[in-house]
Amino acid sequence: MATAKTKQKILKTFLDLLSEHPYEDVSLPLIAETAKVKLSEMRSAYASKLKLVAAFLEQIDTAVLDERDEDMGRPTSARSPVRHPDEPHRRHGRTQGSRACAPQGGAYGSRPCA
Repeated sequence: MATAKTKQKILKTFLDLLSEHPYEDVSLPLIAETAKVKLSEMRSAYASKLKLVAAFLEQIDTAVLDERDEDMGRPTSARSPVRHPDEPHRRHGRTQGSRACAPQGGAYGSRPCA
């Protein structure tokens, strides 16, 4: 497992390489070699270039939200959680199978929730 310091080093190396080469020419082995980390360690931290891009965008997002919260005089802990794009969408209300179930008392006239 890569440390936070190693992850930051890999991400910085990736961005430095992107400033010199096209995205297609920047490979995981090149990033690992330039960052002076083992390829296996790099793959455990970031399995793909897209994961590196996502980590970079997450840093930008966090920095922007922190700055906004400071401007509004609100602590960053008051921020509502951001849903990760890989997290499945959650439906509102209780469901059972593919159909919605009735609340206590059967107001919908369907079957009660288990």
